[in-house]
Amino acid sequence: MKNRPIALLLVVFVSLVFAPLAIAQTSPTPEPVAKPSPSAPPADYDLRWAVKIPMRDKVELNATLYLPKSANATASRTPVIFTLTPYISDSYHARAAYFASHGYAFALVDVRGRGNAGGDFEPFAHDARDGYDVVEWFAKQPFCDGKVAMWGGSYAGFDQWATAKIRFSVHQ
Repeated sequence: MKNRPIALLLVVFVSLVFAPLAIAQTSPTPEPVAKPSPSAPPADYDLRWAVKIPMRDKVELNATLYLPKSANATASRTPVIFTLTPYISDSYHARAAYFASHGYAFALVDVRGRGNAGGDFEPFAHDARDGYDVVEWFAKQPFCDGKVAMWGGSYAGFDQWATAKIRFSVHQ
């Protein structure tokens, strides 16, 4: 008899916690809504292949630039977004086209020793200094307004941290 209030309390607790789960599992799942995806990335940008970016030790990294098209003959100065990556640049094409079509210069930059970049690939060994040099190089280009950002995950995400660390230590 002493355990009866505890048992009743336990039954009430279990009912309150698990009843909504049981109801949720029996509710009909809404039908997915099909949304058309673009058949091709937007094409209102200019593409520059094999742009060489010099590093402080004379190694040249390779970049593919996606520049927004300008309404007039002179190119406008825009912020630059770039990814410093050891991966195949083609996998970033749709993202690069998106940014360039929305008014940002975008660059896919091969880390040293990968793609068409010079030097030897040593994972994580040169990325901080190279990232810093790439930021400085882009900031001085005629198509850049001086604002430079990085984008990417995985290895390219590490490159952002490494670049930020060295960049802030140099400019203090």
